[in-house]
Amino acid sequence: MTYVSDIYAARDIDERRDMIDARVLATMIARSSPCEYVGTLENAKRKLQEVDAEETGALLLLLGAGTIDELRMEI
Repeated sequence: MTYVSDIYAARDIDERRDMIDARVLATMIARSSPCEYVGTLENAKRKLQEVDAEETGALLLLLGAGTIDELRMEI
């Protein structure tokens, strides 16, 4: 299962920032595998804590930059 949180600009060029958002990305991923848009990082944290508690041995892979790294310390 893939969970997609909101996307925040990093070093993107202004013209490219509006090319995709998290909801669109989640919809595109869901065409070929299970995927859910979770919105904020706080929502992502709650969802991943649920998965971690319910699925013994679950692998949680966090990809991103910036504050997403803080999320791994809270799960």
